[in-house]
Amino acid sequence: MGVIEKLISAYPSGDVSPTDFIDHLSIGADGWVGAWISVALAVIFGLLVYIIPIVLLEKNKVGPYPL
Repeated sequence: MGVIEKLISAYPSGDVSPTDFIDHLSIGADGWVGAWISVALAVIFGLLVYIIPIVLLEKNKVGPYPL
C-alpha cells in the first residue's frame, strides 16, 4: 500500500465535526502529542513561507519573485 493510500484510508469516512478536532487535540486524548506536533510543524512551515522572502529582501535586496 502506498503512502498516499495509507493516509487516505486512515481518514474517517463518516461525518467529522469541529468538536472531533477539539477532542483529538485535547491533552489526554489518544495521539494528542502527534496531533500537536503536526499542528506545530504546519504553523512553522507556514510562517517560513512569509519570513524567508522578507529575509531575502532585507539581506540581498532581491525579492524572491520578479515584479
